[in-house]
Amino acid sequence: MIVLQDLICATSPPTTANFIKHLDLSLAGRAGSSYFDQIQGYKVRGIRSHGAVAIAAILQSQHCGLIKLQLDSNKIGGFGGEVIASALLHNKSIQSLSLQRCGIGVRGAESFANYINNHCSPADKNTQISLDLSLNMMGHKGIALLGDALQSRKNSTNILVDVDNNFVTLEVLNAVTHGLGFIFAVLGGERAFTI
Repeated sequence: MIVLQDLICATSPPTTANFIKHLDLSLAGRAGSSYFDQIQGYKVRGIRSHGAVAIAAILQSQHCGLIKLQLDSNKIGGFGGEVIASALLHNKSIQSLSLQRCGIGVRGAESFANYINNHCSPADKNTQISLDLSLNMMGHKGIALLGDALQSRKNSTNILVDVDNNFVTLEVLNAVTHGLGFIFAVLGGERAFTI
């Protein structure tokens, strides 16, 4: 990651790195969980929060011309989501960011809500920005933060945020089953005392 960061963020005259428009680093995350390198003897772990810091530096670079960035399945966590969202505040070129299964959680959702509220305007107002934040364990709180941010900007920049499968349904079902369990426990307890 550091080599890529150095290549793109070079302060000398622009290099061919300026012409990189699509960067797909999702394979690193998919291979990281089960792939075992027999020759080197270590597990390939994909990009983590430290790699997200390097990617954030790339996004903030004046030479960054990235339009599409894919980091799917890299466990960058909440801190990684936070630094990438902060870097996007200084980037005008990115149009598509995919962070599926990156584990950004509520902390990352809060950072992206801040990004949506405070910036999220590409150089061309007709450009649509796409954020894929699905499968990130944001829960109800994270989804609510993003929803509020999008609602406050409903008449401005075109932005599409995908938040599928962030365990909101599971949280609701969990609350319902706990509530039913409590009710049945109370009803069952009353019957035990009335006999």
